[in-house]
Amino acid sequence: MAEKPAAKPPTALDWWTTLPGVLTAAAGVITALAGLLVVVPQLRTAAGGDAARPAATVSATAQAPATALAVQPQSAPTASGTVRPAAGAAQQAVDLPVGMEQRFPLEDVVYTVLAARLEPLNAERNSLKLTIRCALGNGSSTSFGSDSFRLLVDGVPRAPVNFLNQIVEARSAKDGDVIFEVPASTATVQLRITSSATGHPYRTGADIPIRLTPG
Repeated sequence: MAEKPAAKPPTALDWWTTLPGVLTAAAGVITALAGLLVVVPQLRTAAGGDAARPAATVSATAQAPATALAVQPQSAPTASGTVRPAAGAAQQAVDLPVGMEQRFPLEDVVYTVLAARLEPLNAERNSLKLTIRCALGNGSSTSFGSDSFRLLVDGVPRAPVNFLNQIVEARSAKDGDVIFEVPASTATVQLRITSSATGHPYRTGADIPIRLTPG
């Protein structure tokens, strides 16, 4: 009686061809792919993180000077529409000409411009304040007031916007402020002084030029 041939042990190829083997292999492939999807972004982030940081630093550095710019003080409008200089704003000094005295020998009166100050009122007008001294010699007395002063702007005389009214006695002197308003675009004006001591007619001296631009 012939012997039956011995059964062959299953090989790897036979295992792959079975349904359980196919399912198990597919599950292994899916697990491996999922692992790659998690690991690859981490590797990419680790490799590119150091290169990304300098870009953020450069952007912040480029924007820093904009926040460090000093802001200049602004003028604040009042209820009447007049613009006053901001607190702490420097006043603009006016250069006075040489020979800033006006003498009236007959009346023995000398007017001296001691100081001048130009201040902005708004975009169109400036205020010019002149501090003037009136000194009387041996005359009886003289009037020292706003009516004695006019400011020529482009040849047109303008009266002061403030009121000054003093009497200067013999051998004495007094100081007073005379304020004018001038267009902001005006560069040069002339001060005209008229004097009249007691017993003498009104006399007008030569116009005194005043430059309104710093120099």
